[in-house]
Amino acid sequence: MFADIEIAENGDIYASEGNYFTAGDILKSTNNGTSWASVLPSGAGTIRRVELACAPSDSNIVYAVAGNTSNNIAWMKKSTDAGSSWSNLSIPRYLNDTTVHFTRGQAWYDLILAVHPTNPAIVIAGGIDLHKTTDSGNTWNGISHWYGGYGRPEVHADQHAIAFRPGANNAAVFGNDGGTYYSSNVGSSSSPSFAHRVDGYNVTQFYAVAMKDSLGSNYMLAGAQDNGSHQFTSAGINSTTEVTGGDGAYCFIDQDDPTYQITSYVRNNWRRSTNGGQSFSAITSNSTGRFINPADYDDDANILYAAAASNQL
Repeated sequence: MFADIEIAENGDIYASEGNYFTAGDILKSTNNGTSWASVLPSGAGTIRRVELACAPSDSNIVYAVAGNTSNNIAWMKKSTDAGSSWSNLSIPRYLNDTTVHFTRGQAWYDLILAVHPTNPAIVIAGGIDLHKTTDSGNTWNGISHWYGGYGRPEVHADQHAIAFRPGANNAAVFGNDGGTYYSSNVGSSSSPSFAHRVDGYNVTQFYAVAMKDSLGSNYMLAGAQDNGSHQFTSAGINSTTEVTGGDGAYCFIDQDDPTYQITSYVRNNWRRSTNGGQSFSAITSNSTGRFINPADYDDDANILYAAAASNQL
């Protein structure tokens, strides 16, 4: 299961493999992919997903970060001789809890690296949040936070893509579970600014939807991946109101009494409205069930059923 492909400035190709259940490796080709050789660091141990980044200004410099079987970070390394040897780097820490790594146990999911176009000592690493080094990975500084805490600007959680802007070496675009963000000074500032750029960018993924049982009504609730539960009031793709936050999952509107409406967060964390969706409050909060937890609502008996375990409701 391949994880990443990067092309160095001189045309060498680096490919990595490894995912949730498969061991990781780093492969290199110097002949346009005709043949490949492993350049995995010796003593790398049991690893999973590996993310790579080549320095655009120096084809000998390659950065790599690997997840482990617990989906934390196994190591972060740098090569200055095109993968022949590797040195250890420090690992960025999660801003909310510096005792854990920057992916917070989600290395299989949110893991990305990018090297500055002209300065190979500047690297951006993305996990839950964005982190930056200006000394080739010896030290890291958190430059964003998923809700704007800890004195950092808000950038939505779960980083997946980074692209520096051609012709503007200090500017970059970031892709995450919240869409697209842009920074004009991420390469030059120790405290860069970010702007959310999602106008007309309709890619929100909905797990479930509930409709109001009323003729001609456009009122709906919908649970969205990492973007809360949304309230629709008009037809078509348009603006919505996020009535509850976090990961939105299964949701329900009582079909014979729509004053009662239900949304959910992950597992068995349920919220209820008793005023037709004007406000919601928590009714249960526990860690049973699946991350996006299957559920159904009996409108006649007013009973909510939800999975609690593989053999339990």
